[in-house]
Amino acid sequence: MTDVYLALGSNLGSRHAMLEAALDKLGQYVGPVLAVSDIIETTPWGYESDNNYLNAVARCSTALGADDVLAVTQDIERRLGRTQKSDDGHYSDRTIDIDILYYGNTVIYSDILRVPHPRMWQRDFVVQPLRQIAPEWLAPTQRRVAAVGFFDGVHRGHQLLARHVLEAAHRLDMRPTLLTFDRHPQTLFHPNSSTPLLCTRAERHSLLRDLGADIFELRFTSDMASLDARHFMSEVLMQQLNVGALVVGYDHRFGSDAGAGSFELYDRIGQELGLCVIKAPELQDDHVSSSAIRRALSAGDVEGAARMLGRQYTWTGEVVHGQAIGRTLGFPTANLQATDPQKLLPARGVYAVLADGQPAMLNIGTRPTIDSHGPQTVEAHLLVDDHPNLYGRTMTLTFVGRLRQEQRFDSEADLIRQLHEDRRHAEALCRQSIIAINSKMKEGNE
Repeated sequence: MTDVYLALGSNLGSRHAMLEAALDKLGQYVGPVLAVSDIIETTPWGYESDNNYLNAVARCSTALGADDVLAVTQDIERRLGRTQKSDDGHYSDRTIDIDILYYGNTVIYSDILRVPHPRMWQRDFVVQPLRQIAPEWLAPTQRRVAAVGFFDGVHRGHQLLARHVLEAAHRLDMRPTLLTFDRHPQTLFHPNSSTPLLCTRAERHSLLRDLGADIFELRFTSDMASLDARHFMSEVLMQQLNVGALVVGYDHRFGSDAGAGSFELYDRIGQELGLCVIKAPELQDDHVSSSAIRRALSAGDVEGAARMLGRQYTWTGEVVHGQAIGRTLGFPTANLQATDPQKLLPARGVYAVLADGQPAMLNIGTRPTIDSHGPQTVEAHLLVDDHPNLYGRTMTLTFVGRLRQEQRFDSEADLIRQLHEDRRHAEALCRQSIIAINSKMKEGNE
């Protein structure tokens, strides 16, 4: 379920009754109405009318997508007697007017749906009631310092950029904000190819939120992709999100004209628009990037990936039934199936991992000693005496280190001897990792 904030206004007929009818239908067709602001009266804005407006803001919880919410609210307007637009694109009077102000923390850009609604920052009849029921991070009157990126992995470079956003926000008395996307931009330009991801959507949001800024997700559509830098800065950042300052990474490019983009271009556009553009310094370790981390993981270098990420890499799977071959060898395993197939799985090999925090060793591969033509499997052997029934549960693996690459042994006896050696090595690495994690947690609590 997603929270959606809606502005309602009526200046025709029985205005209170019209607002109440609209709220009732929102509850029926959009989702439960969780909060409603006080009703305020304002004079018409921008055109002549004999009637004052009654305005309110409501918060609903909905299972509908933003486009469906838009369609439903337009249908409610028609049911309650709203007429079609006049030739100049305006309404002379309105029985009921419903606008989507916010849809969760997703910013949507299209010709017919722009969320948050740009007029939020311009009209008191929206700002005043919204302030009553919106959480602090939705404060509509406070300008924002923002950085934009997909932030796959939320690695050390992204963390440095976020720190500069926080510093600028404190210095300028603005609200720190990180703008991410609902999908990797390359999936729009190259739909038949997929870039393996370092984070699931939920993981990316959680990691970004831990950096201390507000998080907004831009829905990356063809409409947004067609915007050049100037229109993106003006129409999305300034009009929709009330961004007053933009922090740009030293090598970041955005807009449909990104190939010609540079900090100097963004700074010049910002000066013309009244948007402060700040250049973030380069991370001293210039080898850190999402692409470099993907390359390291694809080569099995989980330690190198951890250095670039600033934390150990994780991967989550659901425990499913396998062939129970590990049990016959004396090493029972939990067979895992990815909960998000888009997330990158490290290279084949044997690893020391923490499985939901417990020491384990992991094999990724085709088990060439047992069945050289079998499918690739992900199998975790828990290094604990108690082996609970895990079927149907999800398990998160934290990669501590790689023990060896996948190899074929001449016999099962040779494989079992190696597995015992792998176990001793995995236990030592996991013990060191747990000590390091506990020490870091202790430092954070002091």
